Amino acid sequence: MASPIIARSSVFQYKNQKPDFQQVARQLGVRAVLTGRVIEQGDTLDVRVELTDALSNSQLWGDHYIRKAADIFAVQDEIARQVADSLRVRLTSQQQEQVTKRYTENTEAYRLYLQGRYYASQESEQDTKRAISFFDQAIALDPRYALAYEARAESFFDMGDFSLPMSEAKPKVERDVTAALSIDDKLIEARATQANLEFQYDWGFARAEEDFKRVIALNPNYAGAHLQYTYYLALMGRPMEAVAEIKLAQQLDPVNPQIVIDSTLPYYVARQWDQAIAELRKSLEMFPNLFIPHMALGSALIEKGDASAGVEELEKARAIDANPVVLGNLGYAYAKSGRKDEARKLIAELKGKAKERYVPPFWIAAIYVGLDEKDEAFAWLEKAYQDREWWLVWIKMDPKMDSLRSDARFIDLMRRVGFPN
Repeated sequence: MASPIIARSSVFQYKNQKPDFQQVARQLGVRAVLTGRVIEQGDTLDVRVELTDALSNSQLWGDHYIRKAADIFAVQDEIARQVADSLRVRLTSQQQEQVTKRYTENTEAYRLYLQGRYYASQESEQDTKRAISFFDQAIALDPRYALAYEARAESFFDMGDFSLPMSEAKPKVERDVTAALSIDDKLIEARATQANLEFQYDWGFARAEEDFKRVIALNPNYAGAHLQYTYYLALMGRPMEAVAEIKLAQQLDPVNPQIVIDSTLPYYVARQWDQAIAELRKSLEMFPNLFIPHMALGSALIEKGDASAGVEELEKARAIDANPVVLGNLGYAYAKSGRKDEARKLIAELKGKAKERYVPPFWIAAIYVGLDEKDEAFAWLEKAYQDREWWLVWIKMDPKMDSLRSDARFIDLMRRVGFPN
């Protein structure tokens, strides 16, 4: 029987915590939990690991290793084999490769890569910048580290959501994806990022779907591809298909913050406010210190008509991370709830920030939509189009755009972005 292997991004959420084995097993959908402690003393590693049956809370296996730091990869392989033997399971060939494949022999590059992945999972602009710095260092130590190039590409992709114009973000993503694939042409993460470029940056919607399907066929166990295909399906107007796709991602990577939070997107675009709100409240229980669930919950509450609660959540998001996307959502909420002076102040704040850093024009347009100032809204949407801003892939399904849909300018914008029909 094949045993599920949970993605590292989910496991990272338990870093530096004393685990409740039954709670961890429930959240991850697993029976056994492997925990460990690593102490580094000079060039020596002291590694203690324990495999616990979460249902009975009994130890299945444990061991203690004292090794040279340079032998860390050999220790990992040995632990993987002993865990598989203890569980009496047979890993598929794909799972064996997933567990033991090495992308670098440089232990310091590997450590830097892991630090970068941790910060990349924290879902904030500053943490994404930190992640890129760690990936830079890993690549400097091992210029053949394909996975580090790909991880940096993903981080630049995320920066393009918030603080890099597409003219800067896209070439960086393409450069790193190309580098990763030139080293390992089977690297599934890089192929998924290529598909996402086609969708979000190039607006080649039909080709992007073909690419997503091809990537998933090559490796159905890569949660990231299912997540990105979920965005595609939801934003193309196929929310129920998106629900099925995100459930596959959740099975593979159940406490990844991005997957948990974005599992609500299909309900949001389908205008199923109660379902979206209920799921977002669950995500906030897991990730109360991230801005995204507060922002998403606030947006859903505004669309449902609960202005007071919606603004409250969006103000919490601003307190955590006052990035342009949060400010745009908050300004829209102020406008829709009658607090127009505060909405205009946020427009002025965003325009001021734009003199010092990149501010996506889409989010200034969104506030003008909330104010029902359509000419200004279309002027800023046109700026977003000229920037080839990825946020424009939202316009087909985003409830914020509903008041513009009958306007010929909106229909023309939809056509130019490339939406069918």
